[in-house]
Amino acid sequence: MKTGFCMQNKQLFENFDLLEALDETGCDGIELWPFAFESGELEHVKEVVAAHTFEIAALCLYTDFTTSVTELYNSLRQADR
Repeated sequence: MKTGFCMQNKQLFENFDLLEALDETGCDGIELWPFAFESGELEHVKEVVAAHTFEIAALCLYTDFTTSVTELYNSLRQADR
């Protein structure tokens, strides 16, 4: 069985005790929320993950394909990034 952890905001990537605990407990992967795709954050996230034993297991983009055509295209642009 694999284990994971949901990273809801970028402050969690600055909590080194938490990151070490994820390594120590054998966490296999983390789920990233939209903060990871904001300007300048993705490179930081990649560096932090590379320094630990867990990997990125899921991306939680909160796509919106039904509210409007504008939201559809915004969601597609986010997914493309």
